Amino acid sequence: MKKVLITILTIFLAFLTSYYTTDAHKKQNLFDIGNSNLIYKLQCLFTGETDTTDAKSIYIRATQRIDYQEYELAIKDLDKALKLDSNFIYSEGIYSDYYTYYLQAQDTLKAIEFLKNFISKDQYNYDSYNKIADVYIQLHDFKSAELYLQNSIRINSDYNADAFSKLSKIKYKYEKYEEALNLINKAIAINNYYTDYYDIRRLIYIKLNKLDLAKADYDYIISQDYNYFPDYYEKGKGEENKKNYQGAIENYKLALSISKIDRNILEKRAWAYISIKQYDSACFDFDTVAKYYPDRTSFFNKAYAEDYLDKIEEAIADYSTSIGYDSTYYLSFMNRGYEYYRLKKYENAEKDYTKSINSKSDYYLHYYNRGLLYFELKKYLAAIFDYQKALLYSPGNSDITYDIALAYDKLENKKSTIEYFNKYLKIAPVKEYKRKEYAGKRIEELSK
Repeated sequence: MKKVLITILTIFLAFLTSYYTTDAHKKQNLFDIGNSNLIYKLQCLFTGETDTTDAKSIYIRATQRIDYQEYELAIKDLDKALKLDSNFIYSEGIYSDYYTYYLQAQDTLKAIEFLKNFISKDQYNYDSYNKIADVYIQLHDFKSAELYLQNSIRINSDYNADAFSKLSKIKYKYEKYEEALNLINKAIAINNYYTDYYDIRRLIYIKLNKLDLAKADYDYIISQDYNYFPDYYEKGKGEENKKNYQGAIENYKLALSISKIDRNILEKRAWAYISIKQYDSACFDFDTVAKYYPDRTSFFNKAYAEDYLDKIEEAIADYSTSIGYDSTYYLSFMNRGYEYYRLKKYENAEKDYTKSINSKSDYYLHYYNRGLLYFELKKYLAAIFDYQKALLYSPGNSDITYDIALAYDKLENKKSTIEYFNKYLKIAPVKEYKRKEYAGKRIEELSK
């Protein structure tokens, strides 16, 4: 008896759950025995039916399941609705968009299979060719997309602006700019109100170096929609703040497609390139800035990027040009001094470090650099003097403290060597294993 009651209770709970999670109760009266939803639910329980034989109700539920991202269940419902009443599915235009459910389920192969099947039933439905091309574009299979777009245009070339524009984008991707231009002009001839087409053409004109025509399209777009272009520059800075440098670069590229030679954007993109170690690209952007905006900073930045590429002579030349615009700019002297140091032209390096110090006496790094130079030249007392000055303006600097200890060690000053190695060990970064190991070992040896 207990098992019977449990079974009845289970059936009743199953009914309530099904009843209140579908739309079938809107069509059937629960207490009308002739059309009783309760009786129908019990029939569903034993026959395996979902909950209704009404195609429209099942379709509505499928759309609700899509909203809740229940894609597989939605597709099953659509399959059932199609079997129950194909006329409803076709008449409502639902069938032609069926493939989107597969896309939302991330089953692109099924979406393609479905569209191909649909095309086989209606070979002159050019829109289906466009849709299957879209799927191939998502898969980055541009060759297949191109084939379907060409077929779409073959079927309808008079009103098929969408196919012309998509094919134009593919040609643009393959750097076939003249072909791309011809195609997008056809799209515009069909629909000359769609601003996106003018933007595609604007980008093609830029690639073809037809900047006046690109500007004319830009002006037209703005006249139609002042807010058409996002603030790509601000978006780029936002991505850079999140340390998404590649995302920042992509936005700066878009910003530059609107404003070809904008110093701020070029410089921001260059620094983003440096952050991901694409020094050639950074150097190209800084070089562009230097050509259009020649001044102290533009040549300094260019030289800075050249240093990463080991273009030492070019860097020296550009730092010299920077100094020509401003003979008091300490960073140009300091960095040129470092390039001379790399070439082992120590006399020139010392002169530049000294000029840097004379231009700005309270900056630690040029004292430190000159100290490293004196250490290289075995002028250890001079090196210690500069290190101490550097430490004055950068207290707690572990690198400087460690190098002071090394210089005292060269002078065989045990007391000061131990003192500075101990100071270093108190402030050393966690990951400086080798330095800390050496400092500890040297303290031990000198303390014997």
